[in-house]
Amino acid sequence: MVRIWNVQSGANVKTLEGHTDSIFTMCPLPDGRLVSGSADKTLRVWNLSTSQCDKVISGHTESVQYAIILRDGTICTASWDKTLRIFNASTGTTIRQFTGHTDKVLHVTQLSDGRICSCAMDAAIRIWNTGSGACEKELLGHTMNSRWTVQLSSGQLVSCSKDKTIRLWDLSSGRTVKTLTGHSDYVRCLLLLSDGRIVSGSDDSTMRVWG
Repeated sequence: MVRIWNVQSGANVKTLEGHTDSIFTMCPLPDGRLVSGSADKTLRVWNLSTSQCDKVISGHTESVQYAIILRDGTICTASWDKTLRIFNASTGTTIRQFTGHTDKVLHVTQLSDGRICSCAMDAAIRIWNTGSGACEKELLGHTMNSRWTVQLSSGQLVSCSKDKTIRLWDLSSGRTVKTLTGHSDYVRCLLLLSDGRIVSGSDDSTMRVWG
């Protein structure tokens, strides 16, 4: 279930029920509704005023691991079925499917030029054209699961991996510019700070801030 909390009082304000398995991801639509993705293979669109599910979106054949709202208001998802999909948020129909990864897709982000970038358990990072669905570039260098990406203001891409490293990529050449080491276990997530620094979170129980 999804719970909405009052952060000041700690009270549970709303409870949204309907998914039949673990919920892995949530993101807000521009109209104020909430999208959730689950191991039950579906997305649900929630009306937070009524606490009702407006729409159940199906298409993936395995868990929906991650979801984002693209700039045009569509929903983009990464799934354990090795694919990404773009869904129409109003109708729930699949607009485009992206295939090419050979293992579970774990994360997706939209780049400044509108393309999308995916990470997967096959260790690859792929850059996709949202219009054609074509994979325009494959970034290879991580030796285990690629897990998360953020883009710097310079245009460079930053990724993290189960191989304990963080990599900076030049998107034009597809080559690694720099490899950051220091974590002693799986690096699971990245955050770009307003001053341009990067924060990484790891299974080694630490967070690191990189300049």
